[in-house]
Amino acid sequence: MGDSNFGVVALELDGKAYKACLDLNALCAFDEAQGVGASARLLASLEDPEAEFDVISMRLLFWQALAERHPDLTVKDAGRIMFANQDAFARVALAATPQPGDVPADLAQADGEQAAEKT
Repeated sequence: MGDSNFGVVALELDGKAYKACLDLNALCAFDEAQGVGASARLLASLEDPEAEFDVISMRLLFWQALAERHPDLTVKDAGRIMFANQDAFARVALAATPQPGDVPADLAQADGEQAAEKT
């Protein structure tokens, strides 16, 4: 069984705790608002030093990452949380794109078993 806290980033503003996760639902909600492929373009632009920096889209995507656990937050609330936690967007984006060693053991084992069955 998967870990429900996988990819979740803890944040704080004015002594209140928040949790953000850039999961499939957050990405889909962002694409619904901005157009299909918007999340992929935004995340790819973070790796390109020549890309334009779109803070409006970053704030909207960050808001979607908070929305599952904090449905009453506004987009402006998300901006305040981002501003108070300067590395928040980067942390949330990195947590959404785990490295090979970051995959929970039960998922890695299941993937290895499936690969062995194919050979």
